[in-house]
Amino acid sequence: MTDRIRIGVLNDAADLRVDENDDSPAYRDIAFWLDREIAALRSTGCALPEVEIVHAYALGLPGGTGAAVEEACHRLIDDGVALIVGPFVSDNAVVAARVYEDRRVPAVICSHDEHARTRHTFQLQSGGAVEEAARLVRHLIASGCARPVVVYETSRLGERLAKAFQEEAAIAGLAASASIALPTLAGADEVPDTLVWALNEDEARPDALIYLGRSAPPRELCDAIGQSGYDGICLLNLLAARNATTPHAPASPEDLEGWLHLSFATERNPHFRALKDEFPDASAHHAAMARDHDLARLVAHALARAPSLTPSGLRLALEQVRLLPAAQGEDGTMLGFGPLVRAALQGPYLTIRQWKAGDSVAIAKT
Repeated sequence: MTDRIRIGVLNDAADLRVDENDDSPAYRDIAFWLDREIAALRSTGCALPEVEIVHAYALGLPGGTGAAVEEACHRLIDDGVALIVGPFVSDNAVVAARVYEDRRVPAVICSHDEHARTRHTFQLQSGGAVEEAARLVRHLIASGCARPVVVYETSRLGERLAKAFQEEAAIAGLAASASIALPTLAGADEVPDTLVWALNEDEARPDALIYLGRSAPPRELCDAIGQSGYDGICLLNLLAARNATTPHAPASPEDLEGWLHLSFATERNPHFRALKDEFPDASAHHAAMARDHDLARLVAHALARAPSLTPSGLRLALEQVRLLPAAQGEDGTMLGFGPLVRAALQGPYLTIRQWKAGDSVAIAKT
């Protein structure tokens, strides 16, 4: 196979092309991982087409617009790409999926919104309300907790997570001692007295606190928990935990000392360990590297299976990618799709970690 194919990469978090003099490490670019996985397959003797990577940039939601994402999708398709990688921000997933379906071009997106999956839109999960809720409940049961208090952000994601958690907890026989709504980026005056009361109720004192939302919990909430004398476990959902590591977050990992959080990363996975060993100086980016590694593997193996280098051929090829070991999740997590399967991660892909001294560390498997 000596033909040439164009693959689009949609960066939906920037409205300008990356500066050519940008000195960011190569491993922070998805193109690096695409080239790497394609080369790995070629090294085994697999015949693959020549690949040209075409970039498009759009300042999408939440800081920009869905229209900018739509325009970038159309631009890539008009440039003749047979497959698109992205968007990477969940807010833009459904917007892009509509374009991919209308134009009949396959794409692999990174999103926690399962409703963005379509015939042409394949998803590498970045979370999900039901999956996260089920994993949190499983950890509570394994830890012997029975009376969680739920604090959720009044964002769309926070409310979806809270609803899913309450349903999963009820099925498992857990009785939430309280469910408390908190405004996004709440200040000291907005941390309700109800929380302090719930944490100190003698007859139904909670043994776990679950925080669910887009943003990290506000520092004032952490202070209120500490001052209440509560000594049970505290857990965070995926996106809230990820945002706690960003600049200007409401609370930092140091503020969340001892908190548990959902993650895709664990050193029990040998493929993740191999990435850490190969890039020892990139500790802040290891989780993103595992995601990009898995995403690139899906694309490279689809290229190896394509009956034709057309959008239709790439869609059929993605459906044939099965049972690839993932760098994300526990050991045994697999990547793959199918004729009716559009979610790539299969198996125990959600793990639990803990913040200690500002670092996220693995804990015993639950």
